Formats: sequence, structure tokens, C-alpha cells
Amino acid sequence: MNINGASNSGGSYNRITGMATGMDTDNMVKQMLSRDRARVDKVKQDEQALKWKQEAYVDITKDLKELNDYFDITNPNGLFKSENYSGFKCNSSDENSVTAKAFGGAAKGKYKVEVNQLATGAKAEITLNSSSISNLSSSTKLKDLGITKTDLTLKIKDKEFNIKIDTSKDIEDLVSKIKYAKNGDTILGNLVDVHFSELTGKLTIETKETGENAKLEITNDIFNGTKLEQGKNAEFKITPPGEKKAYTKTSYKNTLLVDNISFTANEVTTSEVSINVIPDATDQVKKFKGFIDKYNSILDKINDKLSEKKEYKFKPLTEEQKKEMKEDEIKNWEEKAKKGLVKGDMQLSTLMSSIRGAFYKSVEGAGLTLTDIGISTSGNYRDRGKLELDENKFKEALETRGDQVQKLFTAYDKPFQYDKTKSQKENNDMLKSHNEKIGIFTQIKEQLETAIGKDGFLIKKAGYKNTRWITNNDLSKKIQDKAKLIRELEAKIFTKQEQLYKKFAILEKNMNNMNSQSSWLSQQFAQ
Repeated sequence: MNINGASNSGGSYNRITGMATGMDTDNMVKQMLSRDRARVDKVKQDEQALKWKQEAYVDITKDLKELNDYFDITNPNGLFKSENYSGFKCNSSDENSVTAKAFGGAAKGKYKVEVNQLATGAKAEITLNSSSISNLSSSTKLKDLGITKTDLTLKIKDKEFNIKIDTSKDIEDLVSKIKYAKNGDTILGNLVDVHFSELTGKLTIETKETGENAKLEITNDIFNGTKLEQGKNAEFKITPPGEKKAYTKTSYKNTLLVDNISFTANEVTTSEVSINVIPDATDQVKKFKGFIDKYNSILDKINDKLSEKKEYKFKPLTEEQKKEMKEDEIKNWEEKAKKGLVKGDMQLSTLMSSIRGAFYKSVEGAGLTLTDIGISTSGNYRDRGKLELDENKFKEALETRGDQVQKLFTAYDKPFQYDKTKSQKENNDMLKSHNEKIGIFTQIKEQLETAIGKDGFLIKKAGYKNTRWITNNDLSKKIQDKAKLIRELEAKIFTKQEQLYKKFAILEKNMNNMNSQSSWLSQQFAQ
């Protein structure tokens, strides 16, 4: 006899089976459903394989995104930044006053720099005071300052901002109204800085744009004694190495780019500041070495995945199989079961071939090749295109021909777009011409965009965080289909199981009746 608890969405009940027949009903039902459960296990294995496959592609996407970070202009280690090709260090005798950065093509030597004027924005300075108020603060009411007009108009270049003033409110409210005034979608606070000082009693409005083109007007002034100043350019006086004559240059901001050197003024100088530009590409070489190490590591990993042999006899384990195995046995089994999930993926293979191919190209107008600057591909075929770096040769190239090295890697051309009105040959010729004009990193960045960009093929295949394909990707849909099929099959098993138990229950009932009749007959014959 077996007492078996069963439940479904409608509740739970107990079965008492095999009392009359002596049969192991549960085991018989289990055997009768074994083929059905085997099918569920097969679908669950397929589902797990798809999940592992998705994980493998997401991991590859993550690696390629990390590689792509080197081509991000906002990344401190980004290899599209001009300073990574300068090959120079700039030492300032007074960093509080003037600093500098040198780029490829700069001339080494000592520069003498004076700053006669810093760049400023256009500024309105308004003195808020009243003889009747001794302690002026941001909570002082405007009407107590003698302000009676309620319409203030500020003009920044060609944009007018009309501000409605409530004189019963305080200075803090006035500052807020100025900051959040709008002209269409433009917010005034994005164009100006607004500040009130309780110490001086002055309200200052200054444009964020600096230089003589910065303009600010108050066309409807509600204040008395507004002082207006228009923006000014920064003025630098620079004596190049080996020269006695100083050259005056102006800039609308406090940086000046001249002769491939960017000078930054922090304050007006009282004497000459020496900027010594010396060849030193040590830091830049470290960044490129970091990129090459990362590239080689990712190349190795993806190539291994693409050529990894699938272990067909190692399929995802069922729950029943796991119960009979130790934890380390499960781990070893699953490591083998995960092999070969992306083997032979043609899109991924083509992508990696294209990326490797970019390092064999020449770039129009660069005047040098990778070999010239100490970068080559490994001669060992087992390395499958790994890069090798001659650090000394590369350092020398950056220090002497940094501008050419930069062009070799980052030269830009308008992105290629397939033209449906032209033949395949014409499109191929246009693509070839485009690739000859763009730098090595520019080409790799374009190729990575096809895979891991907003709608890249890897993103659409397996999804990725913070994209619209995170759940709406190809593999997620297949996983969802498998999960749906599992639910349907398990529902059918449940229904079939209930039907079998009902049949056995009828058999039990009939056997009980027969046993009762047999017992009665035995009693009758015994009398």
C-alpha cells in the first residue's frame, strides 16, 4: 500500500493506492509516464543549452565592448585621443599659471609664455541695496530694495528671455527665476551662471561662453546701477624655442592651440613662465601595450570558441542525473557540455577575420606602416594573428612622427553606406576606397559597430544590458519557446497522470467489490 500526496492548482488531496490489488500503482504510473517525462527532460536540456549559448555570446559581446572602449574618446585610455600620439611631456616652471600639452608634430624645446588677459564671459553686475536694510540676505524681499518693476528681459546673443518678477518674493526667488527662464527649449541657466553674494550685496549674471563673442544685454532693466561688461579673449605672449621675438596670440577661451601645442592659462602672469617640451612617449607606449595585450587575449579567447570541438555525448544534466552525482562531477560534466556552442559561427568568424585584416592595411596619406613603427603580427601560425610590439621602435616613432602615427590609426572618412542604385562591383570599389582612407582603429571601430553597436548582430542574437534587445533577442525568444513547451508538456503529463490514477482507482474499487463478494460467498459455503 502507498499513501501519495498530490496537488494541482485546484488544491491537494491524498491517494491510497494498491490496497485491494496489491500493485505498486505509483511505480506503474511512473513507468507509464516515463516516455512523456523523457521528452520533457529533452526539451529542458535544449533549453539549458540555449541558455549556455546565450551566456557564451553575451560574454563575447562583453569582451568586444571592452576592446571597443579603447576607441571611446571619453575613455582616459582611449586611443583616439590626440595626446596619446604626442610623444612629448611638457614641464611648466609655474603650473599654477600656465600648463601645456604637446601633440604629434610639435617642436621640442623651451617656450616662454606670458598671459596678459584671461578669457571672460559677458557679465552683468547688479548692486542690490537699500538704506533701510542693514543686513542684506538672500531672504530679503525685492520690494524692500525699492524694486517695483515686474518685467525683466535678458538677451544672450540672439535669444531673449522674458522673466516675470514678483516683488513680494525674496532675492533667492529672483535668482531661481533667472536660472530657470526659458526661450523655447533653451533654459537660461544652461547659458549663464547666476550668483548672489550676501557679503557684497551683488547679483552677478555671467555667460558660460567666454571670449569677445560672448554677449549679454539687459533690455528691460528693473534694477538701478547695473554694470555690464562684454566678454574678453585670453591673450598669450609666446616666445618659441630658439627665437627672441615673442608672438601675441588670442583665444576665445583660456586654452590656445598653436604649433601642435595646447597652452592653458590659469591666471594672469607677472613674469615669463617656461614650458619645456621634451620627447617622452613612455606613458603612451604603456597604453598601446595595454591595448595589444587586451586585443591578443580577446583574439585568443574568441578563436578558441570558434574552433572548440563540441562534446556531443555530454548533454545538459537532468535533475535526476544531478541527484546521483557529486558537485565537482557536475561541474566537470557541465564544462564539457558547454564546449562548441559557438563553433563555426560565420558572422563572428567574418568579424574576427575583418579585425585581423585591418592590421595588414595601409592608410592613404599616413606615410608609414605598422612595421615602420614596431608593430607586427606573430609569425607563428598557432598565434592566429596576434600582435607583437617592439616598444623601443614604437616609442621612437611617437616621439619623432607622432602626427603620422596618429593618422595611421585614426584617419577618418565619411562612413560607407551601401548604394542600392549601384552594382555590387561599384559598391565593393567604394568600400575599398573608403577603407584605404580610414585609419586602422577607425576601421576596427566600424566593424565592431556591426556586431556590438545599437543593433549589432551579436546584440540582436543574444541581447545585452541597457539595450532594447535585452529580452527581445533571438536566443531569448527560443528560450521562451522552450519554456512554454515545457509548461504545455508538463500540463499534459499532469492530465494523463490524473487519468491513469482514476483508472487504477476504478480497478481498486472493482477489486474491492470482487473481494467483498468472494468473502460473502466463502461465508455462505462455510455455514
